[in-house]
Amino acid sequence: MTTFFVEFLIEQTEQVSARKDYSNRDNVKVGANLFKDSIRYPLLFFLVTTIWQLIVKEEVNWIDNVGVCFIMFLIFLFYNWAKTPYKRKENSDE
Repeated sequence: MTTFFVEFLIEQTEQVSARKDYSNRDNVKVGANLFKDSIRYPLLFFLVTTIWQLIVKEEVNWIDNVGVCFIMFLIFLFYNWAKTPYKRKENSDE
């Protein structure tokens, strides 16, 4: 029973690794896509906290909301930038 399970897992991982094409670098996120992916959650956080503060406290801490939103944006931007692979020159004459 366990050997069947181990063989099944090995077969599945081989199939998954065969489906992944690591040489295709055409789908690298640049520019606007990187910005859109980075701004989504900080903007949502800003809207939710602002509406929550309006409803519950009736007073909005604008500086805190904008500051946290900006820091979140920078963290997500750096994370998404670090996730993208580096596009190397394949044929270098140097």
